Amino acid sequence: MPGPVDVNILAKCNPCLSNPCKNDGTCNNDPVDFYRCTCPYGFKGQDCDVPIHACISNPCKHGGTCHLKEGEKDGFWCICADGFEGENCEINVDDCEDNDCENNSTCVDGINNYTCLCPPEYTGRKREIAMPSVCV
Repeated sequence: MPGPVDVNILAKCNPCLSNPCKNDGTCNNDPVDFYRCTCPYGFKGQDCDVPIHACISNPCKHGGTCHLKEGEKDGFWCICADGFEGENCEINVDDCEDNDCENNSTCVDGINNYTCLCPPEYTGRKREIAMPSVCV
C-alpha cells in the first residue's frame, strides 16, 4: 500500500493546492494558464502580490494616515498620530526629552506623555502613597 502523496507532487496536477494566490486571493484551475487568481480589492498580478497603490498595505504605523505622492508610482507619505514620528510613524517620540520631573524623579516615556516616578522621600508626607505618584 503506497504512503501519502507529497503536496508538491499533487500541486503539479492541481496548482491551487500550493496556495499560489497571496493576500486572500482565490485560486481557480485554468486549462490555458495552469491557474488563475481572482484578486481582492487593492491587489493585482498573477499571484495577487502587487498592491494597486502604496497605501493599500497600510504602511503608516500607530494610527498614521497614508497619502499618495502625486506623479510617483509607489510614492506615499504619512501623517503621524500624536506621539509618533518617522517615515512610517514607527518611532515613539521621547517625551522625557523635555520633561518637568523634579526632585530626582525618573521620567518614564509613554505615548505622547510621560510619568514621573518619585524617590521614596517624595511620595507623600508619611510615605503612605504607593509609587508611582506625582512628585511634590
